[in-house]
Amino acid sequence: MLPASISQSNNLTLNEIIARLMLHDPVDGVLLMGSTGKHTLSPASDYDLVVVLSSQPEPIALLHTLIDQRLAEVYFFSTNTLDQIANEQPNAQGGALPSAGDRVAFYTWLQTGQIAFDRNGRLARVQQHLRATEWFKPSDDAQRYAIWFGHNYNLKHTKWIARSNDPLYQREVDIRLLFTVNFLFCDYFHIRGLPWQGSKAAMRWLEAHDPAFLKLFHSFLDATNRADKLAIYEQLVSLTLAPIGQMLNDQQSAVNFAPDTVFTPALAERGLAFWESLLGE
Repeated sequence: MLPASISQSNNLTLNEIIARLMLHDPVDGVLLMGSTGKHTLSPASDYDLVVVLSSQPEPIALLHTLIDQRLAEVYFFSTNTLDQIANEQPNAQGGALPSAGDRVAFYTWLQTGQIAFDRNGRLARVQQHLRATEWFKPSDDAQRYAIWFGHNYNLKHTKWIARSNDPLYQREVDIRLLFTVNFLFCDYFHIRGLPWQGSKAAMRWLEAHDPAFLKLFHSFLDATNRADKLAIYEQLVSLTLAPIGQMLNDQQSAVNFAPDTVFTPALAERGLAFWESLLGE
C-alpha cells in the first residue's frame, strides 16, 4: 500500500492550524484562497491554503488532507518563487508570465487571497505587485491555432468513430466525449483571452456574459443519448472556436506544428502546400 496517514489536522480548526504554522521559522506566510479567504464556505466547500516556506526539506507541492473534518488542499511554495514573481515585469522579453493552467490559478490566489500570516511582509509585497500589474498574458496566435486544430481533430475523429456499429467503438465515443468537452470548456476562455480560474468561476462568468453557451453546455451534461451528446458537442465546438474561425468541414485538411514554432497563417498554408508537393507525380 502506498504511504498515507491520518493527520492531526483532522481535528484542528483552521485557526489552530494557522497558529501552529506560525510557530515554525521556515513558515514565511500563509494565504487563504477562494471561499476560505472570503469566509463564504458552504457545506460542500473545501479549505484552500498556500504555505510559503523559506526552506523546504521535502519537495512537497500539495498536501491533500482534512482540517477540522473538512476537505483541505494545502499548496507549498518557496520564498524564492514569490520573490521571482514580485520582480516580474509584464513587458520583459522572454518573461514567464502565465497564459493558462496552474500558474494562472496561483497568480490569482496571490492577487485575491486573504493573508493570514506574513512573517516578513513578502505576501503583501507580491499581492501589491500583482494588483498593480497587468500580469496575465493571453494566449498567443500559436496557442490559439493549436486549440483550433486540436478541437477540429477531436471532433472529426469522434464523429468518424461514431460511424461504427461496433459496441467497442461506440464506447470509445463515450470516453472521448468525457475528456474532449472538458478541454473545450477551458479553451472557451483561453481563446477569448480570459484567465481560467476554475469551473465554478467559469460558470458564473458564462451566466453573466454568455448564458446561451452555458445553457447548451448544461444540455450536453444532461443528455443521456449518445447521438444527442455528439450533436450538442459539435455545436459547442463551433461556438467555442468562433472567435478564431470556422470549423473544418468533412473534406478539409489542416496541419499542426512542433512546440515553440512561431506560427503565422502563411506557415499553415506552406505546411499544406508541402503535403501536396509530396503527392505530386
